[in-house]
This record gives sequence, C-alpha cells and structure tokens, in this order.
Amino acid sequence: MTVTDEGRTVYGCNPRTPCGDSQNAWQKGCRHPGAVRAHEEWKERKRAEREAAADWPEGQCLASSHGTLFAAEVNGCRCPEALRRMDEKRERHARRKRAARERSYALEYEREVRRIRRATGGRLSADPRREWRYGKAGVSSITLMMMLHGFPDNPTRAERMVAIIKLDQQRVRDEHTARMRSMFKGEIAKRIGVTEATVRRLRAERERRRDERHLRRLADAQWRVAHHAHGEQQQGRVERERARHEAAHAAKRARQLFYARTWRRLERARARARYH
Repeated sequence: MTVTDEGRTVYGCNPRTPCGDSQNAWQKGCRHPGAVRAHEEWKERKRAEREAAADWPEGQCLASSHGTLFAAEVNGCRCPEALRRMDEKRERHARRKRAARERSYALEYEREVRRIRRATGGRLSADPRREWRYGKAGVSSITLMMMLHGFPDNPTRAERMVAIIKLDQQRVRDEHTARMRSMFKGEIAKRIGVTEATVRRLRAERERRRDERHLRRLADAQWRVAHHAHGEQQQGRVERERARHEAAHAAKRARQLFYARTWRRLERARARARYH
C-alpha cells in the first residue's frame, strides 16, 4: 500500500504513515480492513493474557512487560510497581470525577441563587419551598402517568409517593374470589418499579409530610411576601424605565431632524454654488 492508495480516503487512514496489515500499522493510524483485523486479534490475545494472570502463582508475574501502567492494564502485570501505578490512576480518576461533580453542583447552586435573588429582588437567597415544591419533591404529571401504567422513568421521591397514594385508592379484581379489592403492597411495588421496603418507607414519609403542613404553608407565605414586594418595586421601575426610554427616543429623533435639516441646507448651498 502506498501513499497514493485510494483506500486512505475510503477508510480514513492517517496520511502521514504507511498502511499495512499489522497492529503496528493500526496504532500509527491505518484503518484498512487488514489493520483492523490485526488490531482485533491483538486485543483478543491481550485479553487472554490478562485472564491468565489471575491464575499465576502467588508472588510471580509472567507478563511480557513489567512495572508500568501499560503492563498492568494490557499485559496483566502483577508486579508491585505496576499495581501501585494502577492504584494511582484510580485515585486520579476518582479525584477528577469528584471535582467535576463539585463544579457541577457549585454551578447549579449559583444559578439557583441568582434565580431566587432575581425573583425576590435580593430579599431571599434560598427558596424556602424547596423541601416541598421542587427538586426531589417535584411532580410531573407525565412521569406520574407513565409510572401508574407500569413504565417508571427515573421518577422523583414525590412522584413515587403520589403514585402510591393513587394506587392505594385503586381497586383491582382478585384472581381467586373474582371480587374487587385494594392493591397489595407487592403489586404496588412492582407497578412503580421499587421494593416493598421502599413502599413502606414512602408511606411513613407521607404521614410525616402531612404533619409538616404548617411548615409548608409558612414557606409559601415567606416566598409570596418576598416575591410580591419585588413585584411592587418592579412596577415603579417599569414606569421609570419607560420614561427614560421615551426621553432617549425623543432626543434621538431631535438629533436626526437636526442632521437632516443641516444636510438639506448643505445640499441647497452646493446647488447654488454649481449654478453660480
């Protein structure tokens, strides 16, 4: 295979390396069928070596290379240095995932704080209704409908709780007596995709939430006061902004008329100069 091989364009090979039917060619960028086949064979061979490494005698390592991360991951090396490098890699990945998760949480928290401060005019930094109104306590009618029909799609805690309440009120026909009865706990758990212990826990939480009704109403009142106060303040701001925009528009229109009048005078002066 040469540099002018049309297969480079067809298979997407690296134009800066010669092609071939080997693992070395695949590693350098060749993607011809022969190179891909050689790479698959190489992977199967390395997989067999790693599986055989589990049966090596204690304290012995029969891998083709030793002491590196590549030797541990690809060749199944069990030397102390290679295992130490594997542990370091796992720790690095764990730190990166933890840092990414913390950054995501911090960004989401900052957005929520900005939204709440914007909605309340800086009077609140946290929504007191969060425990009962949104987040894990949010309820979507579509998700609830799917869960009631046996298709749970990552529901929230409150959606499962509402589904249990509705299924407790639903009656089904008994297979043995042909009479209508309430659904058993196991049937409810199977319908919404949870265990019976989860159903029992959510039923207990429903009673606890019922006792917190006064706290929920207090949080609603706190949010309503802050939000309405901001709305009244915004009403005056709207009037001020409207007056400011009208004044700016009038000033702009006056400047346009002045420049247009000056331009017309200039054109008339030019016309008189041409005729004289």
